[in-house]
Amino acid sequence: IANQIASALEYLHEGDIIYRDLKPDNIGLKNLLGGRYIVQLFDFGLCREIPESSPMEDKVFHMSGVGTRRYMSPEVFLGRHYNLKADVYSWAVVFHSMITLQRPFEMHDAEMHKLLVCQEGVRPTIFKEWPWQIQQLLRQGWAAQASERPSMKKICSITEGLLRHIERHNRDGTPRFGYSGSDTVEDRDSSPTPRASAENTFADFIETWTQRLCSGMCFGQNLGVEET
Repeated sequence: IANQIASALEYLHEGDIIYRDLKPDNIGLKNLLGGRYIVQLFDFGLCREIPESSPMEDKVFHMSGVGTRRYMSPEVFLGRHYNLKADVYSWAVVFHSMITLQRPFEMHDAEMHKLLVCQEGVRPTIFKEWPWQIQQLLRQGWAAQASERPSMKKICSITEGLLRHIERHNRDGTPRFGYSGSDTVEDRDSSPTPRASAENTFADFIETWTQRLCSGMCFGQNLGVEET
């Protein structure tokens, strides 16, 4: 689902269009034959064409501050110039909500959000037992500086690589995976590093956390995990 959302945003970004209102309420699933589904985005009322055609990736523009606060990038909330990377921040926050089934910044009012999230850089909890590829995607995606966030095209490349690994794991039992530092995920056939040895496969991660969600267990409670 996260990959399909990223793909939809990449499509918009290729046309120099920023979505500006990514949130769970604007994401739906359309059922297809064979138990498959496709992700659809709703409500394009806040979309805006970037004022300049094919601008440099990190060039920012003066545009109105619109969207939903808890999923809104700091630069948009603070009324600063911004660009397509504002959607990347929103994608990362939504992705985290999908993993945890928790609304981000639930206890923050507007003033607390401005101080803690926009100025102090507070973000939702990332648990150390999560695969480090997911941890890296989240940290990069919601980086305070837009220039430090990857493009949606790069995010699509990374998530597609992870999905391919899951497919290989389901097919032939590929035991481990690692992030190569580029846009792809590579199997580590040589002796794994201590870090790689400590990681679950994405397939194991998905299965484990799905079971915990279905059982009603709260994240961070009775799971033996610590906050990063």
